[in-house]
Amino acid sequence: PRNPKRHKQSLVFFSFSRLLQSMSDNDEEQITVQYTEEPEEEQYNIADYEDDDDDEENGQLVEDDEDNVAEEEPEYDEDDDSQPAFLFEISDPSKNHKGKSLSFWVYKITTRTSLRKFKNRAMVVRRRFSHFLWLRNQLVEDYPGCIVPPLPEKSLLGTVEKYVSSVDTKGLLEYRQRSLTKFLTRVGEHNILQQSPYLQAFVEMKFNDFEQYKKGSEKEKKKASGVTWFKKSLTKEPKWVLQQKKFVAKLEESLRNLKVKLQEMVKRRKDMSGAIGEFGKAFKQLGTVEKAYDESSLSTSLIELSNKSEQLSVTVLGQAERETMQVIETITYYLGMCDAMKKLMKRVETLRLERDDVTNTLRNQKSALVKIQKSNNEQKIKVAEEKIQAAEDKLKEADAVLQESEACFKNDIERFDMERKVDFAYMLHAFVALQIDYSNTLRGNWESLLPSIHALQES
Repeated sequence: PRNPKRHKQSLVFFSFSRLLQSMSDNDEEQITVQYTEEPEEEQYNIADYEDDDDDEENGQLVEDDEDNVAEEEPEYDEDDDSQPAFLFEISDPSKNHKGKSLSFWVYKITTRTSLRKFKNRAMVVRRRFSHFLWLRNQLVEDYPGCIVPPLPEKSLLGTVEKYVSSVDTKGLLEYRQRSLTKFLTRVGEHNILQQSPYLQAFVEMKFNDFEQYKKGSEKEKKKASGVTWFKKSLTKEPKWVLQQKKFVAKLEESLRNLKVKLQEMVKRRKDMSGAIGEFGKAFKQLGTVEKAYDESSLSTSLIELSNKSEQLSVTVLGQAERETMQVIETITYYLGMCDAMKKLMKRVETLRLERDDVTNTLRNQKSALVKIQKSNNEQKIKVAEEKIQAAEDKLKEADAVLQESEACFKNDIERFDMERKVDFAYMLHAFVALQIDYSNTLRGNWESLLPSIHALQES
């Protein structure tokens, strides 16, 4: 790792804060990390947005434009502490068909790195969603003490459809690309996870080569160690772990409650949108009656108001969908983070239990040696001593893994706290900005009616 304490804060705010800014509709400045490029104007069925993963045969991809060197390789000053280890861009989602019925989405991933172990500083590859899942699983298995960021749900509709009245296909893809970019960005910022050979293969290898590498690198499931979850550890969990458990539980509960309230707010917005629409229709009916009797400025004003009401009905519904998307992405991500942290704490507890099992085994073997020594059987004594030595080596290894995992977890809590503040601050700022824009839109629409109403009053 490259001076992790020096780099941790600068990495997060240098690269991810700019990544967050790109989600703002009003941000016209070109930034280094981008989420999307305009997809081709092609219509897809919503069902197409489900990834058909986990098949035995993953299919092949025609790699017509996949190169390991970008058109313009960026320059990096490796002595500049503010330079991030990775910059990622996910773009150009395309549908890849496998057979007559199965298909999956493939994304173009452009990676720029300042790490010297990479042959190229800029790489372009294509990956499908199952590749991201595989990468995350490998990181979780190899680094049991690290908080591995969550991925979005496999089903794109799973998160979005409950909160918006209509599902825009382009919006769904952009949501997926933002989530995948966030995953890679946070992995790339992590001073331990960024060193993973699996991450290197993920960003370097071409699609078909990566498929073969993935199959060859599949790890066998670890055999059960005899540790069961109902066993109680001989050593108490550190106080900071217990505090973190309580915090994560409360945070998850609060996020789920916010999610419920968000659904309620969306429902009210939709009801209000419908009510405004009906209000406009009633004014239109009144204006039509007035126009039939006397085609005057009064009937014109009534009909104009009805038209504005119908426009505002659409505005209210659209506002609800925009503001909820700003919130739901952050909620979903941090519910995933809570789940990742709970599983991490279980993994660390498993390591503690495994260490305790080895300690028990060593204690029993030492007790057995005392009895064997009384028999003066040199062969049995030698075997017992060898077993003790093996157990001591195993205990030393188990203790080292536990300490390393706890140290990583403790550092990651600091990172989690810092990133959460950045994300929540952005979410609040974006939400408030949307409310201001919404209020201005409503005011502008109503004020546009004033000239004709004033004219009516003066007539």
